Amino acid sequence: MSAQINQEHDLVAVESSWQSPQGNHRLSAYGAFMEYSNFRGNYREMYTAEYRYYVEPLDMSLAVEAGQFCKEYRDWE
Repeated sequence: MSAQINQEHDLVAVESSWQSPQGNHRLSAYGAFMEYSNFRGNYREMYTAEYRYYVEPLDMSLAVEAGQFCKEYRDWE
């Protein structure tokens, strides 16, 4: 996906995911690059990866996501 958010921000993003045939496991990845058009060289890179496990008998899922978010913040949850 490529978009101009407003007159000052351009965004390029890609997202991909895979899910097991039974539906219990899912892997997802997201990456984005945002540039401020009024400041040359001022940009942000964001990327995350997520693993989700679905427990069918309990109708509940557990997920872990990690990566680099906006403002160069790196974390996991």
